[in-house]
Amino acid sequence: METIKVKDLMRPFEGYPRVSEDASLFEAVQALEEGSKRLDDKGHRFMAALVCNKAGKVIGKLNRMDVLTCLEPEYLTNEELKKVSRFGLTPEFLHSMLDGLDLWKAPLQDICRKSYGKTVGELVSQQSSTVFIDADIPLGKAVHQIIMSRCQALIVTSSGEAIGLLRLVDVFDQVAAKMKACQI
Repeated sequence: METIKVKDLMRPFEGYPRVSEDASLFEAVQALEEGSKRLDDKGHRFMAALVCNKAGKVIGKLNRMDVLTCLEPEYLTNEELKKVSRFGLTPEFLHSMLDGLDLWKAPLQDICRKSYGKTVGELVSQQSSTVFIDADIPLGKAVHQIIMSRCQALIVTSSGEAIGLLRLVDVFDQVAAKMKACQI
């Protein structure tokens, strides 16, 4: 039986907008908007911006959820919320925790103040190692990692260097194709 590996489904970085780790949050938002206007060869939009270090190497990625999370710092510092969200607690319970923290209660006019001075590098440094996956890992383990990390894409590495993205949309397309091929 053929074993599909991460490298078999990963997408190269070409086409993805890039921002420097020193870029502002506003520059990241602009890059995300630019990427969402373009389509890849499968007709999917580029929904992430790659973050590069001073040497031009990809060190992370950002998406819309990362930006929104950054604008309310308690999401990044409240370890209890991060931990319990993975254990299947009810939405009602999680909402009551959020209400107690008064997250996103301030008017949206505070967005400029909240985003001022934040750099993309700060956000990427707070990402966990679960957004990275080795190119030679079997697809089944990658699916598990995507589900557990709640990522839309994982950064694929080979010999410690980022080489591409494994996107949820491509994994789903592969799984859907296998399901359609079943003759049950």
